[in-house]
Amino acid sequence: MTWISSICQPWPGKDADRYTGPFTKPTSNPVLVVGARFDPITRYQGAVTLAHLLPRSRLLTLDGWGHVSLPKSACINAHVSRYLLTTQVPARGTVCQPDVVPFTQPASQTQTASGSVESAVGIPPVVHRAIKG
Repeated sequence: MTWISSICQPWPGKDADRYTGPFTKPTSNPVLVVGARFDPITRYQGAVTLAHLLPRSRLLTLDGWGHVSLPKSACINAHVSRYLLTTQVPARGTVCQPDVVPFTQPASQTQTASGSVESAVGIPPVVHRAIKG
């Protein structure tokens, strides 16, 4: 990650009116903080710390892997969408599961015309057809 982000280091841009804190002041609306337990880039502990610092904030947890939670869980997507439309935060302690868990037995399988069994989890049909030709 360090090598990928190194191109940003010499960035000359500045913003004089950017907010630099303190991050402990109450906000006019609740703040939704989303964190994935096994995010390799943004540590989950950072989301926990931020949620503790911000008054009126709520932590929404993805009990899953990878960076960026929104596309990995319909549950996360539903809570974030509701928050953006209404500012309603989920109940304290809400934990969402990922829709697909890597390295597990597929939830469903399909049988092809040739009789072979293929996994139907996580591969959009258009991609599946393109791979199979």
